[in-house]
Amino acid sequence: MVGEQLGCWQRRCTCCAKRHETHGASIGVRQGSTTQRTTSSSRHKQKLPASSIPPVLKPRLNDGLFCVAVFALLKHALGFLFTLFVICVLIASVPVVFLARFVRCARSRFTHKLFTPHNHCDAWWPLQGTAPFRAVITTQSALDQNLLSSQLTRVFLDQESTTRCGCDAYRDIERSEPTPEVRIWDQQRTRLKMVGELMRVLNDASSIHAQSQSPSSVLLVPDFTNVVHIDSCCCLAIFSHDCYSFTFCLPRLLSLYTNGQLIFDMEPKMGESFSPQRAEFTVMLKLCHIVAQTIQFTCVGPLSVAAMCLRRENPIWRELLNESSIASLNRRKNEVVDGDETIPMESVDAEKKGVGRLYRWMRLANADQLLRAERILRAATVELFLAFVAGAIRRHFRSSGIAHPPDVGATVPVSYREYVPVEAQKACDMMLLPLQIPSGVEGAIPRVWAVQRRLAGALDGVLPFALRVSRFLSEMSFPGDFSRRIFSTLYADSSAIVSVLRASGDIQMDSQRIQSILLYPSLPDSVKAAFTFVQCGSDIMLSVSTDAFCFPEPDKLLVHFKAEVRCLLDQLSVRLLTLSQATFLPTRVPFMLGTSASTEAVITLEPKPSIIGIENIDVESCSVEQLQLLLRNVQGELDSMRSSPHIDRAEYVNKLNELENRMRIFHDSMAARLGAPVCTSLRESAELASDAVEELLAPYKQDNAATARRFSREFARIDIPRKSSRAD
Repeated sequence: MVGEQLGCWQRRCTCCAKRHETHGASIGVRQGSTTQRTTSSSRHKQKLPASSIPPVLKPRLNDGLFCVAVFALLKHALGFLFTLFVICVLIASVPVVFLARFVRCARSRFTHKLFTPHNHCDAWWPLQGTAPFRAVITTQSALDQNLLSSQLTRVFLDQESTTRCGCDAYRDIERSEPTPEVRIWDQQRTRLKMVGELMRVLNDASSIHAQSQSPSSVLLVPDFTNVVHIDSCCCLAIFSHDCYSFTFCLPRLLSLYTNGQLIFDMEPKMGESFSPQRAEFTVMLKLCHIVAQTIQFTCVGPLSVAAMCLRRENPIWRELLNESSIASLNRRKNEVVDGDETIPMESVDAEKKGVGRLYRWMRLANADQLLRAERILRAATVELFLAFVAGAIRRHFRSSGIAHPPDVGATVPVSYREYVPVEAQKACDMMLLPLQIPSGVEGAIPRVWAVQRRLAGALDGVLPFALRVSRFLSEMSFPGDFSRRIFSTLYADSSAIVSVLRASGDIQMDSQRIQSILLYPSLPDSVKAAFTFVQCGSDIMLSVSTDAFCFPEPDKLLVHFKAEVRCLLDQLSVRLLTLSQATFLPTRVPFMLGTSASTEAVITLEPKPSIIGIENIDVESCSVEQLQLLLRNVQGELDSMRSSPHIDRAEYVNKLNELENRMRIFHDSMAARLGAPVCTSLRESAELASDAVEELLAPYKQDNAATARRFSREFARIDIPRKSSRAD
């Protein structure tokens, strides 16, 4: 039986093998005939092996759209599930919160309301540092100490005026001293007369703390010397205000002080969309828009807030600390823009670098040209300033050795009240809106475009409304300090803060015209740089607060900022000229030549424009010390010209000729004085000095080709040879 089965299997295997051989032979015959026909049709062509023929790839747009749609659906589905989870947690925590509130009210004998938000009108909430909020206000004449004290007492203690203005600023206030302290600056303890001394005082926290130890104080400096006009003086009012001891911020305090005459307008607002102009909404379109926003908020809002908790500090700052410690990677040393008045602040010798925060300020020049640039680029003021800040940070990274800096996280204070400024009648309703500033984008105008896209996307999204709802729920559920700590974790990756304020209305204090306002908000160490722009009339002041570790020399950051402004104005060039300016052809653009006499007549906090490290030289006293000083100044200017990419060949040659003439005049004066008979023994030293001058200028006198062109160190010129055309 077993033998019969084995024989049957053997016959079956033999039949299958014969069948496979017959089928393979038929396939081979068909392939041979096909190959023969192909060979006869293409005589001169050789058949390539199948492995050497590349596959034909056809782009399939349907696959990409399908992937995008799938990921969007997954994101919304995950966000909807997360929203349901958050709602369940809130419903479960309502009894616990209600019980905790009831116990607190019972302990205080029901003096506090059961459910009341904390109502902190601070544009920079929830960020808070160790130093209080400070402001420096400059007026033409001295302020009266008694009048200022009485006005502040009225603001803080007059309940009738508080009820009349309806500001409700004194609810749930817990403070040790009811009124801010007003004092005259003690010049014997700490001298404060010049701009450099003001900078030292601001950077030294102990100086202001020694003058007044109150959480909210005003220090008056009546005889502050003006730098532009030494004979004239102005008055400084240094405000120190703790926004968390009181329920109103410093801008609102100034508005309360002036009975609402002075108001501050902050950009951007939720009512202003910087996206392209849209068509008018009908009732149906408005209803569809509301439904879409509701669905978007339900699916994405809580998830986006939770995603902010997972963000951490950008590692580029740790890399910056490592790169700055290596001196060999500092590629742009002593960078100065040609034609610029350079760093507007003096270097502070006594400040301690690497500790705490450093404070600087500057006045923006060419404000009228910036307004024209806004109209040309169709950009808002806050968009231009964000682009300038991104460019300045990018230049700082490049000068520190980071060749390709990434985008940096930043925040912008946004007002939820549409077209309503910061005033005395209503509390501030603001929130910090996070976004990425384009510090990794090359070019001034492309950075403006990138800022426009990102800011419009952030304002038109659901994140601002989600942050507002989250803040309201946290303030209703938790104490104020605990709620602030929770929200401060959302801005862990916010390395920069850019604030834009406009002072409007009656810009006066006690009938004294306000010249300028500097604002320094209280910020933690996680914020590496804070840029606060305050516009008073036609003047725009920039207040900069930087971290001492990441920005040990904040003066260079101001140089980078001015270079960004100059770069944008140079690119727009003739388009910024008015009709009267365009009727003639000057050698240079008129607004690039410097400030006019009318601008210099305004009282300013800036020192007289001078290049840092360049001292005045007395040509008449031709001594060896003056010669060494001249050589050091010329060498510094040559180094700045070499490291600056913003200079063309004509200006380069003119600058060299100017330096050569300056040294020639000094040499002639020295030769004339040493040519006297009493100075015959010093002629040899004069010849050595002349040789030193010639040796210094020798590398710069080399005749270059007529068609040569200077290129920046960032770019390399690559000549690509053209393909030789074949002869017909």
